[in-house]
Formats: sequence, structure tokens, C-alpha cells
Amino acid sequence: MPLEPSKDEFDADKLSLYWSHLNMPQRENYSLKARKGWLRMTTSTVTLDEVSRSAEGRLQDKNPTFIGHRQSEPNFTATTKVDVSGLKDGGVAGITAYAAHHNHYDVQVIMRDGKRYVQAKIRIGEMEHIEKEIPLNESVVYLRITADPQFYHLCYSLDNKEFTHLARMDYRYLSTETIGGFCGVHLGIFAHTLTKTISYADFDWTDFRFENK
Repeated sequence: MPLEPSKDEFDADKLSLYWSHLNMPQRENYSLKARKGWLRMTTSTVTLDEVSRSAEGRLQDKNPTFIGHRQSEPNFTATTKVDVSGLKDGGVAGITAYAAHHNHYDVQVIMRDGKRYVQAKIRIGEMEHIEKEIPLNESVVYLRITADPQFYHLCYSLDNKEFTHLARMDYRYLSTETIGGFCGVHLGIFAHTLTKTISYADFDWTDFRFENK
């Protein structure tokens, strides 16, 4: 079986088959035609925090705008280039290490009161925490999550060369031993809105590089 390529330039007519969604996707929220060579992700009113199951164990009808694929090694570097000029107030777009709706680490850009901010967001159980928030004047930014067997590191860059470290979080809070019977961490990109105002973010590429050490 051929290895998945580490980088997706979003040049094809359809998303690669290795990408997965959370619940049944709203197909209209994903476009490879709106801007050639980019994936346009329209913000959903459903956030990553809201994906859950009913008491009977069935997936509820909640569909965040998200694509991801499984973290296959403890050591990795996951980077994406995103243009957030299409985000409106309340819009959020970013990269995530996602274990479950109540356990994920995100590097995200949020639009608030007409201004952009890049954030490191930590969600562990009932606790949600913004570790660091930095004003962002540019509309194109590189978001990155790296990991080793102990920690996830959340970073961003304006030039894909020098990265600013935003947060470091323990590996164990995303592990199945800690949170229960989930099928593992997925690395992905997402877009949602904290209001009812719908907007979008354009992702130029993702580059998820796993190291077998």
C-alpha cells in the first residue's frame, strides 16, 4: 500500500481519500474551485467542542467544517498555510490535534471586533483555556503543531521560517489512556464561527510530516 503524501497542495478536483470528517460533512462548506489551488472552508456554526454522541451512542447531527487524518507517529510536524482575509467577526480557522470534542489542542486565528488574533487554545474536559493570544496584522499565516512523546507544541509564523512558540501541552491529555475509548488523535484543519455570521478561510496547503524514531 503506497504511503500517503505528507503534503496536500489542494490542486485536485476532489479532496484526497485519506482525509476524514467529523460526522457527515456539509459538502457545500468545502470548495476546491472557489480559488484554484486552495481549499476554501466555509465556517460552520458547529465548533470542534460540540461534536458528541447521543445517550444511545449515535452520532448527533452536528457537522463542523473539518478535515483530518490520523496521527501515525508520536513525533511529527504539522503545518498549514491559511489566508484568513475572508473571515468575518466571530470567524475562527486553524489547525488542531483532535482526540475528542472535549480534548483537543488548536492553533487558530479568530476575527473579533474587526481585528485578527492568533491563539493557542487548549481544551481538556470541561476546561477551555487560551494560553496565548497575539494580534495579527497579516491575513496569510502559517500555523503549526509539532509533537514528541511527551509534549505537543503550538506555534505560528508569518514567513514559514521563524516560528513563534505559543504553548506546550502534555501528550497524555490526548491519549486514549486518559480520555477513554476514542480511536486516536487526528491532525486537521477547521473553520467555524462563534456567531451566526458565515464567512470562510482559504487553506493553500497542509504538510503533515511524521517521523518514525
